[in-house]
Amino acid sequence: SKPERYTEPNTEYKQYLRQYIDGARSKGAIPVLITPVARLNYTNGVFKNDFPAYCTAMKEVAVEKNVGCIDLMTKSINYYTSIGYNQVYPFYMVSSNGTDYTHFTDKGATQIARLVSEGVKGLNLAISKYVLSSSTTTPTNTINPTNTPTKAPVATPTNKPVETSTLILLPEDINGDNVVNMADVIMIARSFNSQVSETNKKCDLNMDGVINMSDVIKIAVKFNAVASTLPVSTIYQAEQANFSLGVVESINTGYTGSGYINYDNVTGSYIEWTVYAPAAGTYLLNFIYANGTTVNRPLEVKVNDGVVTGSLDFDSTGVWTTWKTTGINANLNAGNNLIRATAITANGGPNIDYLEVIK
Repeated sequence: SKPERYTEPNTEYKQYLRQYIDGARSKGAIPVLITPVARLNYTNGVFKNDFPAYCTAMKEVAVEKNVGCIDLMTKSINYYTSIGYNQVYPFYMVSSNGTDYTHFTDKGATQIARLVSEGVKGLNLAISKYVLSSSTTTPTNTINPTNTPTKAPVATPTNKPVETSTLILLPEDINGDNVVNMADVIMIARSFNSQVSETNKKCDLNMDGVINMSDVIKIAVKFNAVASTLPVSTIYQAEQANFSLGVVESINTGYTGSGYINYDNVTGSYIEWTVYAPAAGTYLLNFIYANGTTVNRPLEVKVNDGVVTGSLDFDSTGVWTTWKTTGINANLNAGNNLIRATAITANGGPNIDYLEVIK
């Protein structure tokens, strides 16, 4: 009776959900959908779902957008049925004010929070390991993204070894000029006593979450050290690069480093690495990726704003936990180079683990 307060479930409602999902992912967040919770609607001995069309629409969007979904409606009704109406009644404010069959008392809110936490546990998210006192079995009524096995173990990242025949670029060389000196201290000074963010994380050399004197000391230890040569194979992790319209994830096994980048399913999403070359020349750029869909997800590859290829194929790997390599030769300048891999179709790009640069 109040159309200004609702959306039609199969059109507007779905579109808003997609908008929220895309917006969250564009900010680096991992969205999780949760269907409406049951109201105290008990008819003819059965607890009723007051919002079936909305629950169905949300679950369909979860599958469409490959987003985890906790079916709280089904979980709450199943739980209520198992304990009976007399036990459920005190969960709602109607038990104290006689009118409210929607909102929870503290007792009811605690039980709903428990059901949600069990759903979080079952999705194998990065935060799932922090759920305490959850059930020992994987909760039902939970939709996992298609690239997330319901009972997959949490991946243990392993760094791909780098050739040691030559020097590795020094992290203390913050500005990338190939020598550790006062210029790098100045980089730290600009963010001194600041919390680590995407823009200053290179300055947090000891990775304690704040830019301070301990980071300056790490530079002092290697002051005037030269990082003059590129290893035979240098690894640039995707999650440490700049990116747009994507999200850092760690839900699929087999990656290296601390995670990988999941491109949003839009044209124009990209990852951009800053790559150092000791001398101008031709280098092999290898992209390590996973593509659990059946369609090719090609990327445009640019070096320093020049197009190397307008369409590098990233064919299906079968599942999201299988990682493959595709590469292309490119000319790099001496010093720092910007390498950008941009999605050129509405399917977006594959999941990228890292870029390998080989001379």
